[in-house]
Amino acid sequence: MAKKDELAVIDTQNLQVVPAADDLATIMGELQDMGTLPYGRIQIGAAGAGIFQVTEPGEDEPVVATEVTAVVILNHRTNVLWLSKFGTVEDRTPDCMSFDGEEGIDRETGEIRKCEQCAYNKFGSADGGTSRGKACKNTRRLYLMRPSDVFPSMLTLPSTALSTFDKYRTKVMLSKNKLHGVVTKITLKKASNKDGIAYSTPIFEIVGVLPADEAQRVKQYADAFQSAMSHSAVYEEPSGSVAAPTYTPPAAVTDDDADELPFD
Repeated sequence: MAKKDELAVIDTQNLQVVPAADDLATIMGELQDMGTLPYGRIQIGAAGAGIFQVTEPGEDEPVVATEVTAVVILNHRTNVLWLSKFGTVEDRTPDCMSFDGEEGIDRETGEIRKCEQCAYNKFGSADGGTSRGKACKNTRRLYLMRPSDVFPSMLTLPSTALSTFDKYRTKVMLSKNKLHGVVTKITLKKASNKDGIAYSTPIFEIVGVLPADEAQRVKQYADAFQSAMSHSAVYEEPSGSVAAPTYTPPAAVTDDDADELPFD
C-alpha cells in the first residue's frame, strides 16, 4: 500500500492512454498527409457554469462534462490578436499569432513581432485602450490524451488560469514526475473578475502515476504527434472552431525540454 504522501501508480492493464504500436504507425502515416490535424476540442463553458464542452475529433456538436481526466502530452504558450471583434468580419484569421509567446507574425505584412515589445501585449491596450486588459490574448494550449483516445484534444487555458497551471506543473515536478507520466484530473470552480463577471477557472489534480513503460509509450506518441504538428498548425477562434493559419509554428514543447521552466 502506498504511503499517504505517495502517489498511486495507475493500473494500466485496462487503460489505453495511446494507441498500440502497430496502430500508431498507421495513424502517424495518415497524419503526415493531412493538411489539418484531427484534434478534439475541450472548451471551458462561459459565465461560470462549471462545465466543459467536449467536441470529439470529426464531430461538430459538443457534449457536456463536469471534469476531464487525461494525460497532458504537450503544451505551449500562444498569443493571439484580433483587432476586430468576433462577428464583425467574415475572415476570422487572427491579425497576429504567436505559437511560443515570444514571436508573432502579422497576417497582413508578414512582419515578425517580438511579443515582449508589442504595444498590443501591454496592459491597458484592450478595447482601444479603454480597458486595463491586453488586446493580445495570452493563453496556453494543453494537448490531452484521455483513455482510449486516438487523437489528442486541445484545451486552451485563458490568461486567468496560467498561474494555476504553472503551480500544478511545479507540484508535478516536486513529486519527481513529468506531465506525460501522470494522469491529471481537471475540474472547474466558479470565480469572478474585478468587474464582477463570473467565469469558470480550472483546477488540476494528480490522480495517479503511469508505470515507466506506459509513460515512455506516451512520450513516443507525443514526439510523433509533435512531428505531424510541424506542418499543420491550428488556432482556436473565439467561437471555438479550429482553422489553419498561414504560419507554421515551431514544435510544441514537452516537459522534457530544457527551457520548459515551471514559470515562464
